[in-house]
Amino acid sequence: MQFSRLRSRIIRRIFNFPLETSLLKYMQHINKSFQIFTLVFLIALASVFVAYAHTESSEPLNVVASNPPPNILTSATEISLAAQNIIPFTWKEQGVSISFPSGWELVYEKPTGFSWNTFFGRDKAQPADALWLSGIVTIGNKTGTFEGMSFKDALDYEYAENVKEQREGKFTEVNWLTIDGVKGMFIRDEKSKDSRDLQHLKWKCYRIYKGEHQILEFSAYTSSKAFDRNADETKKLLVSLKFAS
Repeated sequence: MQFSRLRSRIIRRIFNFPLETSLLKYMQHINKSFQIFTLVFLIALASVFVAYAHTESSEPLNVVASNPPPNILTSATEISLAAQNIIPFTWKEQGVSISFPSGWELVYEKPTGFSWNTFFGRDKAQPADALWLSGIVTIGNKTGTFEGMSFKDALDYEYAENVKEQREGKFTEVNWLTIDGVKGMFIRDEKSKDSRDLQHLKWKCYRIYKGEHQILEFSAYTSSKAFDRNADETKKLLVSLKFAS
């Protein structure tokens, strides 16, 4: 009996106590190893994050600097025009600009001409109610002459002929008109007896732009029945032309 008790005590000491102690030490070792591994992993992760943040912070700055977002309204003038519902337009190839009232629409623009129109909010199926304004380069070259005559002399000659036709009743107004420092010939059609006929306000000028001699013609026109009520405002529109030097 005593032998059995002794044997049991020996077995407990051999198997239980050392096992518990060894297991505890083993778990402590694992915990310490895990802590070291976690620390190393966090240090490595922080290094990667810092390198990535450095790359991201440098590249977008270059992108922003080389590709700034477009700013539609940059000048005080453009902001003022927008507030007044005025539509600024620039004939880019010729360096000519004009500001249209709200309600006008661009029909086309190309190097040799442009056209805008408005229906004044009326039915577009009634073209007689429309008002048009166009600009064209009637002729242009490096010499400023055509068939032995200079562009300037040709414009002077046309002016003299239009004055004669004014006396015959074709035009109600023919005179020289300077717009933005550019001298040109202004003419106004006589009222037509047929209300469906088109009547015009025209301004034609000679200038030199980027080394090219040019004759430019700007024409505003509408039906005879709508001409009188729009003539004064249309002339103001023509006078608002601006020319790049």
